[in-house]
Amino acid sequence: MDATEFLRRQVISLAYRQLSAAELMTRASAGDVEAYIALVCLKFPVVAAVSRGVLGPVAAVEDVAQEVFVQLWRQREGIRSADAIDGWLAQTARNLALKLVTRESQQQAVGVEWWQRRGRVTETDLPDAAALVGELEQRLRQLIATRPGQEQQVLRAAEHAEGDAQAAASLGLSVNSYRVRLHRARQKLRRLLEKAGLLPGLVVGATVGGARRAGAAVAALWARRLGKVFLVTCVLTAGVAGGVAWQAQRVGPVAERHTAPVPTGGPVETLQARNLRIARDEVAGGVRDIFQKFYPPPHAVEVSCVRAFGSEVEVELRVTPPPPAITQLAAVSRGRYCVFRRKLRVDSQPAGQTGWYRMNSEKPIAIKLPSLSAAGREVVRGREEYAATERLFDRLPKDDRAEAEQLRQLFGPPGGEVLLPTGGLGTSSFPDGMILSADGGGLYVRDGAGSWRYAGECPGWFPVVADGQVFCFESGVIRSRPLAEPTAPWVRRCDEPPLGPGDRATGELFVAGGRLCMAMEPHGLNSRPLADPAAGWVRTTHPVQPSGFAVVGDSLYGKDVERLFERPAGQLDAAWVPAGPWPAGCLWLVADGTRLLAYGRGPGPIYARPVGAAADVPWTAVGRVHDPYQR
Repeated sequence: MDATEFLRRQVISLAYRQLSAAELMTRASAGDVEAYIALVCLKFPVVAAVSRGVLGPVAAVEDVAQEVFVQLWRQREGIRSADAIDGWLAQTARNLALKLVTRESQQQAVGVEWWQRRGRVTETDLPDAAALVGELEQRLRQLIATRPGQEQQVLRAAEHAEGDAQAAASLGLSVNSYRVRLHRARQKLRRLLEKAGLLPGLVVGATVGGARRAGAAVAALWARRLGKVFLVTCVLTAGVAGGVAWQAQRVGPVAERHTAPVPTGGPVETLQARNLRIARDEVAGGVRDIFQKFYPPPHAVEVSCVRAFGSEVEVELRVTPPPPAITQLAAVSRGRYCVFRRKLRVDSQPAGQTGWYRMNSEKPIAIKLPSLSAAGREVVRGREEYAATERLFDRLPKDDRAEAEQLRQLFGPPGGEVLLPTGGLGTSSFPDGMILSADGGGLYVRDGAGSWRYAGECPGWFPVVADGQVFCFESGVIRSRPLAEPTAPWVRRCDEPPLGPGDRATGELFVAGGRLCMAMEPHGLNSRPLADPAAGWVRTTHPVQPSGFAVVGDSLYGKDVERLFERPAGQLDAAWVPAGPWPAGCLWLVADGTRLLAYGRGPGPIYARPVGAAADVPWTAVGRVHDPYQR
């Protein structure tokens, strides 16, 4: 079952699956998006087969097929007859594939001419290339010959067989068992090659006939042996004494990296090194196998990177070839696990997109099924797989060093510059310190001495503290719990305020004058007494922007894009008075003791200004916002 058939069965309703291509085309021409999606799923294999007949078994086949359906949607109203859809798809696929072949041929000819014009490649260089290729191939085969018999058999089957099914049959294994053994054998071989110095990484580049063919020979061998993590070609660079040096480079998905060395017998293993070792050896392969369940052949999930930072580890997976963009299946996924908090989060990047999306553990894959006769329904997949992934990461043992490492990763060493992580879900101050909800959901509190501590999990955004309680906003509801009890359950405090004319909810909470306040865009401000949970919301307006309210003593501060404003905290209908400039590029306003902090959404400086300073007093840099997971 290929990816389109998988999508067809899981997403497209039975009513649409029973329609013919002509009927689907008729509906799609009228603007029926569901019919168009069903038509794509029905005809994608046919279009891909036509493209493959012109291009051969290359990755560009799916690109051509997707472009065919893009043109189909654009020209849907101009197709003369729905019954002619098969011929239209086949002819369009053939034309686009031929154009691609012509364009690549022209580019290759230009590339050869460019290299020859600059004297970088001559026919006399080719014997050196062939000699290097032969030497590398010989050393690789010698290393494989030292492996146990079962690993040798699996690697040789991968080299010579045409596809996984044939290789598995030759070994008397099921396809799944063969893939598991092949993955393990490749991982072991890759580590041996690195230790032996054979993976400085040869790769693609020689653009002249014989050298190109020689590089392709090694590429084919290494790609089959090691999978698609390493591709091999030859890059020509000027060598000493007028000769030619063959430079090795590694390309393709990034190999395993780490921030601390794997122990080699020393008495103490750092937390990052230990977490990396366990994640790489005991977790990554299992995570890969779980994710593979969602990708039918020929799509293969590979571990492209294992990282460690603070008390967290991250396993990155890539799908080769990427699934069709129309499926919205992830082409890259990252599972990040915090050893200190014992929490897993998974982010995914669908094929053809640049943004990342966080996976909901309760609804990892939520499929909305359309219906012709009733309201659509939602089908949820992946709960068990998500839980199994988290159990794999739970193999990382608890460690007394984890909390300190986590705090240092997010906020830097105690007593240093002001350091805040990007991607936070809200920061606010209270008389005894500051509270911040980090990107992963952890809640952190800073005391008056500048030391941070973990304060439990936060289910929502914009945490604020008042009367020993911490409040947050979560999907239309304001919840609270005691600040001093990190494991206490969050209870429903009240609903969010009703939207007024033109209001847009932001969820931003703050406390001023004994009232719980929520700002709305563009200028709505709702408040209610903290002491009376049954009291209703009272709506006023404000001229300043949301994402910028801070209370210091009896004063409430706000801002717009250019100026800082002030008014009494206990008088929410009082007039705002300009209090000074607002630093360009900053979004957030937070109180910090007797000063105000201003900073942006992404990495950059944190500025400070004394409370009550004259209007001409400038902001000064006191710290920075950083990305604790910078790759």
